[in-house]
Amino acid sequence: MRRLPAPLPPLALALALPLVLALLGTTGCSRGPGAAAADDGVVVEVMIEDGRARPAGDRVEVPTGGTVELVVMADSAGLIHVQGGQGDEIEYQPGTTTFALEMTDPGTVDVELHDPDQLLVQLEVR
Repeated sequence: MRRLPAPLPPLALALALPLVLALLGTTGCSRGPGAAAADDGVVVEVMIEDGRARPAGDRVEVPTGGTVELVVMADSAGLIHVQGGQGDEIEYQPGTTTFALEMTDPGTVDVELHDPDQLLVQLEVR
């Protein structure tokens, strides 16, 4: 009779899962800091805290026709401007908010914070 190995305790699984996900998420990623690959696009995380924002001027490659999920984590309300073919103004509130941007035209799209004026990320749509 063959014995099956004992299952891992739930605490061990809970501690190991974030490490495994972090390792899987960083392999082969060349999209720039603050960006990660999603199933059908790119995720860009923006942190706005105490009047400072990250990322600051990073370039991120996005395939033409792809989607950018802009995840904004902020401690106060504000406005983000998406330049280029998009021309969108995005209002965000305190907390975490996700916005989907469709990248239909090739070129460079600047994503900027207003108050203070700051370039957050340049989306290189190819």
